[in-house]
Amino acid sequence: MSINKTVYIENWLTILIKTYRDHPSQGLAKTIDYYLDRMINDEDIKSNKLTLCQYCSMKKFWTWQTQKIDIDQLENIDAKYTTI
Repeated sequence: MSINKTVYIENWLTILIKTYRDHPSQGLAKTIDYYLDRMINDEDIKSNKLTLCQYCSMKKFWTWQTQKIDIDQLENIDAKYTTI
């Protein structure tokens, strides 16, 4: 990946993460996770161990975010079963 493309994806990730902060969703977390995959698989990133480690840590967090159940869904499930 060229330097320009790497910078473009980094800027896009910044926008996505800021959007997630204001409007968290599983779909947005999956999009962030996808772009982190692209960064991790870039040859320039792979050659820089510190940067690779940072992206891998971010990837771990965002993969976890994609698997979280929305708190509202849990509350709805809890309310459903406590009224039975």
